[in-house]
Order: sequence, then C-alpha cells, then structure tokens
Amino acid sequence: MKFRPILPRVLALCLALALAPVPAWAEAQPVSTPTAAAQTEDQVLQEVTARVKARLGLDTAAYTSFQGWAEEDLLTGARWTLSWSGEGTELTIRADRAGKVYSLDRYEGSRTVASWGVRGQLDIPRLPEDRSDAALAAAQAFLDKALDGAVERCALEAQGGLSLRQSDYSFGGVLQLYGLPSPIRCQVTVRGSDLAVTSFWRSDSYGGYLPEIAHPTPAVDEAGARAALGSTLKMEARYVLDPGGKTAQVRYLPAAGDSYYVDGATGELVDLTQLYEKLAGGDRGGGMTAGSADMNAAAPEAGEAPAEDSLSQAEREGAAILEGAMDKAALDAAVQAAWPQMGLGEYTLSSAAYSVLDREDGGHDVSCRLTYTRQRGQVVQTKRVVADAKTGAVTRLTSTRSYRGEGQDSYAVSTSLTAAQATAQAALAPFAGGNAEKVALADSREAKAGESWEHRFSFQHTAGGYFYPDNCYTLGVDGTDGTLSRLEGEFDEGVVLQVPTQVVTPEEAAKTYLAAMAAPYRYLEVPVALDLAGEELAPLLRDAGYAYLSALKPGYVLAQPEGAAVE
Repeated sequence: MKFRPILPRVLALCLALALAPVPAWAEAQPVSTPTAAAQTEDQVLQEVTARVKARLGLDTAAYTSFQGWAEEDLLTGARWTLSWSGEGTELTIRADRAGKVYSLDRYEGSRTVASWGVRGQLDIPRLPEDRSDAALAAAQAFLDKALDGAVERCALEAQGGLSLRQSDYSFGGVLQLYGLPSPIRCQVTVRGSDLAVTSFWRSDSYGGYLPEIAHPTPAVDEAGARAALGSTLKMEARYVLDPGGKTAQVRYLPAAGDSYYVDGATGELVDLTQLYEKLAGGDRGGGMTAGSADMNAAAPEAGEAPAEDSLSQAEREGAAILEGAMDKAALDAAVQAAWPQMGLGEYTLSSAAYSVLDREDGGHDVSCRLTYTRQRGQVVQTKRVVADAKTGAVTRLTSTRSYRGEGQDSYAVSTSLTAAQATAQAALAPFAGGNAEKVALADSREAKAGESWEHRFSFQHTAGGYFYPDNCYTLGVDGTDGTLSRLEGEFDEGVVLQVPTQVVTPEEAAKTYLAAMAAPYRYLEVPVALDLAGEELAPLLRDAGYAYLSALKPGYVLAQPEGAAVE
C-alpha cells in the first residue's frame, strides 16, 4: 500500500524543521572523487570523516572507538552520523557527503564544573566568572568553520543571562543565505570552563528544500511590497483582554484569512494559502489508529479477590475519588439519551478512558472519554465524547473521518448550511447553559463536497456588536448525515466587556497598522511542484507521499519591525 499524500500544513511543518540550503542530491561531486556507485560504504565513510575533520580542525587521537552510518532520504540524499567515544567522552557529528556539518554533540563525564562557593565554615555563593565574551568568540569561530562560507553567514547572539549556576553559554542566530535572512536557525553551546563547543544544531538537520541559487535584484522595493500586501489586509474590531486583568476592550486586529507574499524576482503578489491547496490536490485521511482495546472482548476470569487489608490509607482515599462514577455502559446510555442528535446509535462504543483532574479547591473531577466508531464502505467515522463520569454531562465532542482504500473519500454533502445552523443553535443552550444568552454567531464555515464534510459554527461572547473570541463555543454538524459532530468551548464568566463609545473605521485602522509594519526582503518558505525535482526524482517523491516540495525563495511578507511590537 502506498503512503497517503501528507496534509499541506502538516507537510509544511515537517519541512519547516528541515530547511536545507542545497539538497544533497543536487550537490556536484568533485571531479577527482570517485562516484558513490564506485565506492564501498567504508570508503565513503572514510571520505566523509576526513572532510569533517579537516573542516572543523578536529583532533580525534584521544578517542578509542569510532562508528559511522548513513541515513538516506529522497530530498537530502545521505546524511552521515559520525560517532567517536573514549574513556568518559563521546563526540557525535551529523554531516553530508561534502562534509557540511549539521549538528554536533560532545559529552565528557569528567568535565570541569564551575565552583559555586568557598568551602569552610561558611559556604558562600558567588557569581561565576563572566566568560561570555570569550565564549561568544569561540562559538562564532566554530560556526564560521561549520557553515558554507561562500553562501552562509550567521551572527550569533547570547541567549539568556548570567546565573549563580551557569556553567555553559548558549548562542543563537538566523542563518543568512547570500546575505538575506532565511527561516534557518543555528544554535551553539560553549562550556565555560574551557570554552569547548559542546553542542551545535541547525534547523535544517533533516529533510530539505529546493533553494534559489542566489537571490536576484528585487523587482519591487519594500515600499511597493508593503503596498501590495496592504491591499490584502482586512482589519477586524474585537475585544482583547487587558494584560493581567479581567476587562476586555475593543481593538483592531488583522482578520483571519489567506496568507500572501510578494515574490522578489517578479514582484507578483502570491496567495500562499491557495498555492498550498492547489499543490496538495485535496485532503486524504489515513487509516484508524491501531492499539485501541476491544471493549467487547471477553473479560479475563476473576481470581481470588485480594484482601482489603492490603490497601494503604492513601490507596483507599484515592479509590474513593471514583465513588459515584458510572461504568461505561451507564455513561453511554446517559449520553445517548441526552444527545440523540449525535446519532451515536449507529456507532459502536469502541473504548472508554477515565481520568481524574484536580480542582483548585482541593476536590477532584472524574471524566471519561468515550470513543465511538463505524465503517461505511472504505470510510471510517469516529466520534469522541468527553463527559463527566458522575453526572453524564457532555463537555466535549469531536469527530473525524478517514478513508482506508487506495482512492479518495468522495463524500456527498446532503445537509444544507441553513439546516445545520438550526441544529447547532438548538444544541447551544444545553451545551453552554446560561452562557448561551451571552454569545452570538460570529462565523460559520460551510461543508463542501471534496473540501470539507463538516459545517462549523463559532458562537462568541458579544456586547455592543463586537465579539470576544476567547469566550467561544464551536459547534459542528456532519454535512453528510446532519448529526452533531462537534461541541467545544471555553467561557470565563469573570471577563467584563467594556463597550466603546467611539471606534475608528476599519480603513483607518488598516492604514495605521500597515504604516507601523515592516516588510523585510528575505528568503521565505514557498511550496513548489514536484516536477522541479526532476524527471527521475519526482515520481519517487509522489510514491513516497509528497504532494509538493518547499523552496526557499526571496520575497516580502508583513512582519513586526525589529525590536518593536505592533498592537
């Protein structure tokens, strides 16, 4: 069975953890070096090891043991792990075929630690010697060796301050490619006692991007890019909680919507959200999660009951917390009786998981998560209900559906948005209680065949015509059968909404906000078609489950000005 194409945001997150300036499979091999096919693994290991030692200036004579192995990926090619060890010391480095270093970890069991006091009649704590400047110099010198100096630069800055227990210094910075900031970050840790680098990490250690070879002269300047991005900016007035207080006041913030960037090479305004959706080619779910217990299986035969005298007082008190909790059958019956609109009668109760939560008043709440499943053809539907185990009151409902075949879930939406809203509105009061009178419909999302199977409605705390989104109930209705699919929400009754007497227009707010924002020219993560990987690699990437690749492209996005915050 082939892997399913990964959801766009999940794939983007995975690739964001691994931004490679040049994929290993795209790097040219030196003419004098035999090709990988002509070399044995031990020969390649020796070659990589020699290159890494030369790059970092390593002296490994003190180590008595060494191992190395490669992990190969379609995007990055082979990345080698080199591991040295000796008496009480270990060194591990991750590098590619060219000797480019992606991470380093050094451990020495007998390392010298800082002295925290003066032994004698008094143990007086004292500040450690400040070696931060020397440590920064050592970290920067190491990083200059580890990076590809022709392409990469990174200026390190201290992370954290001095403390009485400090023995290491940590530094971090943003990697620049061809002089432009990128999404890649580097971090170096230096031991204070001898200024040795004990740890190095860069965020492109795994996975890869398709980068630009070098950034072009931008087709538009920052002012032009900010103007183009400003045309997509929509402001929304809503309540924002005052820091440290319980009063919320109306503020303008950018409304949720698509993300845009301005391509530096062309000056084109690009809708990143639509680009992700286009290249992803639709949403495909995976199979069910394995490992759920079969609750209908026969229970093991009961043996002789243990003597009650074997329980301690603490164990007896702990067991008393569950007194009055319903078993799964009684709880299932209570939930189905109270919420017939969930349609649980057509599902099988597949698992029940109890949990105990401590309250601030010293008491305890006992909840239970009931998992219901059913299969219709190749589609598996799951509903998870969280309820108070002693009262049966439902506190949460979520639903998922997944397709287990080789094709794609082709669901039909048979319940209209209007009918779904009526179902959600009827369920609001029993779920939200008295808070239902304080909320109103703030947003809705319609189910559409091939895009989403769930109608979703957001009811938010409101006063004076403005919404406070932190006090919110989200209800969902399955568009394929009209049953409730989601009940979620939080409401802090202590928050007071301060209704404003005068509010500026959204256009005025957008103008003020845009003027305060920056749009720096930098490398950005952009999805690109698999075809850019080449005729040989693209089919392999498709078979491996990739829907698209991510590239580093120079461009502009709206961002907070450096060293300032825009509110």
